[in-house]
Amino acid sequence: MSSTKTLYSNLERIYNANFRKYDLQNPFFCLKNNELTWHSYVPKESFYTYDEYFKWVINNNQYSLAVSGKALIQVYFREENRIITKGTLAFLPEPDSFMTYFRFDMDTINPAPYYHNTYHIHFGYRSDDIRFSLYKFPYPSEFIKFTLFLLGNSEFTSHNNERFFSDLATIGESFSHKFEFVTN
Repeated sequence: MSSTKTLYSNLERIYNANFRKYDLQNPFFCLKNNELTWHSYVPKESFYTYDEYFKWVINNNQYSLAVSGKALIQVYFREENRIITKGTLAFLPEPDSFMTYFRFDMDTINPAPYYHNTYHIHFGYRSDDIRFSLYKFPYPSEFIKFTLFLLGNSEFTSHNNERFFSDLATIGESFSHKFEFVTN
């Protein structure tokens, strides 16, 4: 099973290999105790509008890294007893862009079949009651490759199956639907 050290190394490798090529900036990601987070992490801040939230994130450095001045990426994982129990991978585009905020979430401690599955995704800010189950959960490197593709910075031609957590079927998780990346 993955550890926060493994995930940190995965994030660090993709950043170091690509920061010049894709203009990745402000690497605030770090390891703190049992968490992969960012230097000034503040949990659970919520605002009425996405614009307010985005401004707060920028002004308070509440992100892991920036992409070409077009978007921010948040990477958070928590480990307990050498097992990753929570994870979040969030994409925060500039508010005036034609893209939307989305967030991949993992919660292995409090899953609720069909409502709050172990792996799920939210589309849009303040969409906590709308979740789509994920069949697999990506490592930071696969998430960053996906966001670079969405920003038009790279082609998304393949993914590394070893850079995903176990699929839900393998771990016996119930799910009503799935969102899976398929490449040609």
